[in-house]
Amino acid sequence: MTDDDPGLPPRPRPTLSTFFADLAQGLVRDLFRLVAAAGIGTAIGAGVCLYYGLPLVLSLLGGLIVLGLAALLLSDL
Repeated sequence: MTDDDPGLPPRPRPTLSTFFADLAQGLVRDLFRLVAAAGIGTAIGAGVCLYYGLPLVLSLLGGLIVLGLAALLLSDL
């Protein structure tokens, strides 16, 4: 690089507000994914309950099973 070539502009320093904004964005994204997965599991569980004539309250187990699997697979075990 020469003195005539300015190069890349300096990167702005991240501030505390951008840190919290990025953190909140990540939390909302992950929460949406978990809620969507639990909803899909509950809906599939409801379909199974209707097919076999079981009480629909058991379909909540499908959502809980999906949440448990997601927690297990996303953990650092």
